[in-house]
Amino acid sequence: MPPDKAKTYYIYYLKEEDGTVLTDAIIIINIYIPNLRKKCYTLGIEELDEIEKFIYAQIEEDNDKLDSLMREMKIVKEYVSDATSLTNNDDDLKFNYDRELATREELQYVWEEKAFDRGLKQGIEQAKQEKIVMIKAMYTKDISIEDIASIAELDVSKIKEILGIK
Repeated sequence: MPPDKAKTYYIYYLKEEDGTVLTDAIIIINIYIPNLRKKCYTLGIEELDEIEKFIYAQIEEDNDKLDSLMREMKIVKEYVSDATSLTNNDDDLKFNYDRELATREELQYVWEEKAFDRGLKQGIEQAKQEKIVMIKAMYTKDISIEDIASIAELDVSKIKEILGIK
């Protein structure tokens, strides 16, 4: 059954073929962050269930909203406290910064490589188009097809194809 596109998360359990849950110690949760943000912004934090509030606390950047969640839920307060103590550790902070910087540099490299490839392809295509324009211009100046082929470094058959001559 396809997932409901409006849901914010799905919980899956390991089950026997007959549907009997094997264990509730191992679960899989698929989270749809855009749906969670949409629900929160349209209905408000108070309309989120406990799981949604916990997930939202992990992605929220607004301190006022986070404070509200911390006052409401002990588990969110513990999560924020643990996260804060980790980020206050200089070694962890440097490691996280270095890792984020490396990731950004890697993404920048990939972006530049793709941009280079795209630019190269565009340049090659533009050169081909300019060569076709040049071939057609030479033909209108009554230059022989053999001479055009020699100048353009193409076969006579390719020149004829470009010019639409059989």
